[in-house]
Amino acid sequence: MTSSAFSSLTPDEQDVILNSPALSPPVGVAPNFFDPPNFNAGCYAITSVCLAISTVCVLTRLYAKFILIRRVRIEDYLLIAGYGIYVGMIYCMYELCAHTGFQVHQWDIPFRDLADYLYVLHICTNLYPTFVLISKAAILLDWIHLFIPNRTRNFFFWACHFLLWATVFTYTAMIFLDNLICSPIQVLWDPFAEGSCFSRLSCAPLEALWNPLLDRSCRDPRTILRISTSTINLASDVFILILPQKIIWKLHMPTKKKIGVSIVFAMGVLAITASGFRVASSAQLSSQDLTYVSGGLLIWTLVEMTCSFLILCAPVTPRAWKSLRTLVDTSMMRSWIRTRSNPTVDQLDPPWAPIRKALRKGPDYREIDYNTPQAEKASPSWLADQDYGIMRTNEITSTIEDRSDSIVADQFGRIHPWVVER
Repeated sequence: MTSSAFSSLTPDEQDVILNSPALSPPVGVAPNFFDPPNFNAGCYAITSVCLAISTVCVLTRLYAKFILIRRVRIEDYLLIAGYGIYVGMIYCMYELCAHTGFQVHQWDIPFRDLADYLYVLHICTNLYPTFVLISKAAILLDWIHLFIPNRTRNFFFWACHFLLWATVFTYTAMIFLDNLICSPIQVLWDPFAEGSCFSRLSCAPLEALWNPLLDRSCRDPRTILRISTSTINLASDVFILILPQKIIWKLHMPTKKKIGVSIVFAMGVLAITASGFRVASSAQLSSQDLTYVSGGLLIWTLVEMTCSFLILCAPVTPRAWKSLRTLVDTSMMRSWIRTRSNPTVDQLDPPWAPIRKALRKGPDYREIDYNTPQAEKASPSWLADQDYGIMRTNEITSTIEDRSDSIVADQFGRIHPWVVER
């Protein structure tokens, strides 16, 4: 129903439509608007775990690059931007859970709430390609700086740059197409908006594009676009996974270490797995039950985005955690915990107590008496009284002579004898 047709109805007729199911239920199924079956608990759990993992990865890399290595590059700023987009994706999924319910059948949602659901889903479809563009650009730039020396132009260099610019152009085009495929853009989420979507690109067979007399069957262009985006993303994930393996196995190191490094850079296997499931979920978007099938797509999208942070964090994780272990003396803290749990040991002394006692003046502390004559100190009676304390002191005098200018002059003369005057 168009917007003009809907506005021509009476208020009572509009309320009837708005309170009706957004999709006709199957035979024998009654709509449930109050407590429909959903996946809210699973959505909250998965999104919270993914957010925690991604946050740890981002903080680990930023700690390593900003504090330990102190060499910040463009990929680190891209990482921060990608994390902001990722948090926006998390917020959208929380919003779906709180408002309409996550993975709810469309016949359990009234028409008045469908536009809000589709609007949040449209935001997610824009956040995902933007995140993929930023994250893959950061991964490829990071690998260029890791594996390629300065001013070296080899196959790995050109392959990374080809994938980098192909990713930028492809996902930029996807973002524009997703927002311009319908006119006006409100048609994408408002079921009552007047407008049309360009659907000839989604027609089969291909000859239907130029032969209007040929019978064709057309699908939703947005579904075709999302399947294409997922397929391209899966292919690029495979190329990014394979790309550094050749260089790793040519490194001069033991095979055991090569396997470890290869596994670190093979974190993309998780991203490829998530991308594969995302392609399968995208193919289901042609179903009329959009609010239900889109839930699986959003879950696999979030998992794939989380894997991108694992890939970016993996190269710097060993150095970051090694540094953190040195900051905390685990052996000292472990011994203190052991003494706290053992009733036979004095539980009042923390591990730093000996240092504190050494710095504190105890009852045996005595000042040195410099006024006592040396002859009296050598007498047996004076020595007998000194049953504790300092028995002898030594005075040491040191002098420093700065001859740096003469040393430099002498070295210069030996290196450049033709300059020194004879």
